[in-house]
Amino acid sequence: IPHVLAQDGTFTVSGKVIRADSKEPIIGAQLRVLGKRIGGSTKDQGQFRIQKVDSRDTLEVKYYGFFTQTIPINGRTT
Repeated sequence: IPHVLAQDGTFTVSGKVIRADSKEPIIGAQLRVLGKRIGGSTKDQGQFRIQKVDSRDTLEVKYYGFFTQTIPINGRTT
């Protein structure tokens, strides 16, 4: 999960949501930061970008017909 650090200690995360079996991008998946009013959705190649994320936050990824997945940031940068 690449990031850019902001002055307030938060950063922007960006990445790509893909199917595990075929590696195809998932368009329109919903992402949100648990416990905050921050989120977005994936674009035409499965890409997303979410600002104001803290290293202790957890992303939740939802898409109809798939299991919901939670991904702790844990200070990761990739």
